[in-house]
Amino acid sequence: MTKPDDNDHKDGFDLLEYPCEFQFKAMVKVAGLEEGQSAVSAMEILIKSQNLGELLSITSAVSRTGRYESVSLTLYLEARDQLEAIYAALANDPNVVMTL
Repeated sequence: MTKPDDNDHKDGFDLLEYPCEFQFKAMVKVAGLEEGQSAVSAMEILIKSQNLGELLSITSAVSRTGRYESVSLTLYLEARDQLEAIYAALANDPNVVMTL
């Protein structure tokens, strides 16, 4: 039996086989968006402007209070690097309060 290397950390994303379709979810603070901009358009611009993967679909649902919008983005990914870059881009967006 081999002992795993301490630097060889595993997570659920190691189970993915690339290329694949992957769904990201982002909770977006509506008040921080530009006037007239929807969370869907803001996330679409973010993904397309950084050429992070092929956007296959995007849907959203507004919270009961209207303060937040949950956005689901399905992308076609060629490699894990794209997955990590998308999570990083979402985390760096000041209007994204949470990702799944």
